Order: sequence, then structure tokens, then C-alpha cells
Amino acid sequence: DAVLLDFTMTEMGGPETFRRLRVIRSDIPVVFSSGLDAGEVAAKSESLDVAGFMAKPYTLKSMRQVLAAVWSSA
Repeated sequence: DAVLLDFTMTEMGGPETFRRLRVIRSDIPVVFSSGLDAGEVAAKSESLDVAGFMAKPYTLKSMRQVLAAVWSSA
């Protein structure tokens, strides 16, 4: 239903993974997660159609809120 994707990963970063996911399934909502500042992530991914962002550490409650917002706008 959605992908929760870490922005900073070894091997392949979040933006590259996002691009590859879009090839597989263009309609899947992707939410980035990171310990980086939301503004920094937004600046580095501004050309991507990301559905949302969750700052680490996050709680189950905040995850539910972000996903509910993502699904209600889909």
C-alpha cells in the first residue's frame, strides 16, 4: 500500500531507490524517513514526488498519522 524508505542508506540511497521503485510501480506512495532535517531531505529530493516525510525517531502514532494523511490524499 505504501513504502517507508530510509533516505540515507549504504549501497543505494533513498532517491535512487525511489526512482527504481517508480519503474516497478509508478503509483505507490513513498514516504521518506531520516534522522536528517526535513528541509535538508526536501532540498535533496525536490524533484521527486514523495508522498510524505517522517523524522527519526518516530513513534507508531506518528507513523499512523503520516500514513493516514498519505492514503487520504491518494
